[in-house]
Amino acid sequence: MILGITGNFGSGKSTVAKMFERLGAYVIDADKICHSLMRPSQKPYKKLVKCFGRGILKKDKTIDRRKLGDIVFKDKKQLLALNRIIHPEALRQIAKLIQKKKKHKTVVIDAALLVEWEFQKKLDIL
Repeated sequence: MILGITGNFGSGKSTVAKMFERLGAYVIDADKICHSLMRPSQKPYKKLVKCFGRGILKKDKTIDRRKLGDIVFKDKKQLLALNRIIHPEALRQIAKLIQKKKKHKTVVIDAALLVEWEFQKKLDIL
């Protein structure tokens, strides 16, 4: 069974996902995947730097998510640009994890944007 947990920031998605995890479900945290895609070794990194400029980088060349957030949460066009860069790869990784973890009786996806991603079509329960 593939179950999706979605909702706004602070709505309790992660709390519910942890409850399922304690019951033996394999949980996929979409936020963690998206954050990991911002590492210099990941495909979207160069696109993010090109799109938003070197001003989003810390001294160690990692992306400063706070600076990036200041940009994208003030401008819907910038948020859309970020989503276009990050989300396709995040969806690919989520789909791979689902295939890899099908042996679990239940796979839970904790993601705020499941409906926006139209990922609900791939779920048994939303």
